[in-house]
Amino acid sequence: MLGPVPRTPLHRRLGRALLGVAAALGALTLVGALLWSQAPEWGIPYARYTNDEGSRCRTTWTGHVCSPLTMAEVDARTGVTFPDGTSIQSSELVQTHDWELRVRLVLPPETDDLEERLEERFGPCRKNQPSPLPPEWEDRCVRTHDAVRVEGQLPPTAWRVAGGRPPDAEQLTLDIDLSSR
Repeated sequence: MLGPVPRTPLHRRLGRALLGVAAALGALTLVGALLWSQAPEWGIPYARYTNDEGSRCRTTWTGHVCSPLTMAEVDARTGVTFPDGTSIQSSELVQTHDWELRVRLVLPPETDDLEERLEERFGPCRKNQPSPLPPEWEDRCVRTHDAVRVEGQLPPTAWRVAGGRPPDAEQLTLDIDLSSR
């Protein structure tokens, strides 16, 4: 006949139980961290990441929102290289199945050939177009996609680029709104 089985002392059983709980929590934390690091690629809403151009972004239920943007992002999206010293007042890039860029830039007083590059990319300046800039600003002009055709079709992006100078300022301010079609 077998006698009673000797029990392991309580402090050892408790130590093993706590070690098991700690191992389970550690494994769960590691798996959670790995999953969260992949969350933006999988499109999990509200995951934050830095995109290829260095802008801070977060995923949403329908896409991505990046704000604030870097100058590299603005240059890449607009197709225009802005001069050194350009500052971003406000910026946002919204991406779903399409994308929309809204940015306000303040350019340094010396802008070299920027007007030529803007005209080449966005068309001629029109003085009598509606502008989002205040009416008391000087040198206001707007460039839009309205009269532009690419091989008889509308261009793949829509744009409104408004420029002007605040009173008593030398710096040109650009208000840019671009969107894919």
